[in-house]
Amino acid sequence: MPLRGGNQVRGLEAFVVFMNDPSALAACRDRLELTTGLLSLYEMRLTLQRRQTDLRRLRVAMETLSAANEHARFAGSAMSMCNELASRWNCDRVSLGFLKGRYVHLKALSHVEKFNRKMKLVQDIEAAMEECLDQNVEILFPAEAQATYVARAAAELSNRHGPHTIVSLPLRLNGEEIAVATLERPLDKPFTLEELEALRLTCDLTTPRLANLHEHDVWFGAAIAKWLRKGLAGILGPKHTWAKALAAAVAIGLAFIIFAKGDYQAEAPFVLQAPRYRWCPPRSRAISRASRSARPTASTATRLWPSWIVPSCGFNWPSPRPRSSSTKAGRDQPAGLGPG
Repeated sequence: MPLRGGNQVRGLEAFVVFMNDPSALAACRDRLELTTGLLSLYEMRLTLQRRQTDLRRLRVAMETLSAANEHARFAGSAMSMCNELASRWNCDRVSLGFLKGRYVHLKALSHVEKFNRKMKLVQDIEAAMEECLDQNVEILFPAEAQATYVARAAAELSNRHGPHTIVSLPLRLNGEEIAVATLERPLDKPFTLEELEALRLTCDLTTPRLANLHEHDVWFGAAIAKWLRKGLAGILGPKHTWAKALAAAVAIGLAFIIFAKGDYQAEAPFVLQAPRYRWCPPRSRAISRASRSARPTASTATRLWPSWIVPSCGFNWPSPRPRSSSTKAGRDQPAGLGPG
């Protein structure tokens, strides 16, 4: 008998019946035809249950995303996500860590506002996260017998701070692993396949929001440094970017010091001045006439010029003639020559 689904034949079924009475055979055939309808009804029921499970999974993921979106800062959003996951899946502890360089740093812990990275618990959680991120797969402990991943750090975390059932899920953005979420709950409550699928969907929906807050919710100095590193990484490469940039800056500075040429100017707080000064007022007209024909003396020169100029000069200074008696006092006499 054909198995129909809508207008298409999806399969066939065959039955072997041992009967000699035609009427009994016809009744048996009618009953078997009813089983085809029952099989279709059962298939529809399974489809409806699967759809309801998907809707329930989506509802949980959207509620978790809504709880994370209530906060404008990264710390509050990450804490809200961890608390929501812990309450939805009955977990003892949920942690969230982001990749920084080559290591994972724990950013949020459910029901814990402050923690120190020197704590042994935090170090073991970060080790389990790095183990998940290095393999780029979901780590489940206790692992199944056919599992191909390594769960050594997860086992140590469970033995030291449990025992717990642990699952670590990588958070990806644009195909790159940027964070890890680790969930822990009692050992007698392992994670089922449906719960793991719901966790995957929740992490996929909340990752873009958390990544955006983690990148931009920083002080302006860190934002500028991250922007510079991103620009330099495109030129110098993504690995050891700051070391390469420092080496390039030192090389350019040395080349400028060695090969650059120019005028150098030095500034200093000093003034050049003579050790001794003499006042040299202008000579009167009578003295100017008399000094044209007379030869100077050393005393006359020192009276008119500073003492440090006179000995070094090789000129013969003309000396004024003695004033005649007919010169009026006060008119042609020079005004107060300086001392000496």
